[in-house]
Amino acid sequence: MAASTDKPKKKIGRAAAVILAMVAAAVLLALLLPDKADPAASGSRISSETETSQAASGGEPAASVPPSSQASDGADEQTSAAGKEEPAAGAPAGAAYDFSDAAFVGNSFVEDLDTYNLVPEADCFARVGLNVQTALTKPTMRGDVPVIDELNGKQYGKVILVFGENEVGWASADTFARYYGELIDQVRQRQPSAVIYIESIFPVSAAVSAENKDQLNNQRIAEFNQRLKLLAEEKGAVYIDGAAALRNEQGELPADAATDGIHPKISYYRELVEYLRTHL
Repeated sequence: MAASTDKPKKKIGRAAAVILAMVAAAVLLALLLPDKADPAASGSRISSETETSQAASGGEPAASVPPSSQASDGADEQTSAAGKEEPAAGAPAGAAYDFSDAAFVGNSFVEDLDTYNLVPEADCFARVGLNVQTALTKPTMRGDVPVIDELNGKQYGKVILVFGENEVGWASADTFARYYGELIDQVRQRQPSAVIYIESIFPVSAAVSAENKDQLNNQRIAEFNQRLKLLAEEKGAVYIDGAAALRNEQGELPADAATDGIHPKISYYRELVEYLRTHL
């Protein structure tokens, strides 16, 4: 009877051992293979990199910019930079002029350009109150030879003449042009290969024009400028209207452009220089 009682016990023991072995195998397999559904198991590296990026940028994740967008931004920056360097309408093609072979000769306006150091590459020969006659006899404020003889120092590619403000009170535009022509002849003797530019006479403010002291008014300035255009043709010179950078739609110097209504502030002189830089 004892033998028959032991057989069922042995069968139950073997079954339990098999079950325990299967459970152990399942546990071992679970330990060896990570759970694919666990986001932490597959994304821990990305999460870590994102946190590092956020820390570096102040807590906000950096925006992802596609390569095509980056290329477009770069092109826009270049276009914007190029736009700032573009010459004014009607200006000659090519790089803006640097004044390195230029000489400015004239009145207080040239003196101001020199004082403000707006054309440091150029030579400026000027005197306050200078006119087309006295330029042949009077020296600069720091010189000891007539202004015209300052041009003997070296050869220039361009000579820019700035006169007229002190001459509009003369008898007529023709008288002014006659003496101006003599000055141009003297310049050409000293600088035979230079291009000679005749700068237009600059406008004055409405208040100064209305005061009309010594016939200094914008209507007369316009008349004298028309005569200078003809003089440029007669003498083989170039008339340049730098005054266009200063006058408003009414043909006047803006009221806020100069404390005396005649000599511009430095910001307006900069506009004049930029005009010349792109038109000479």
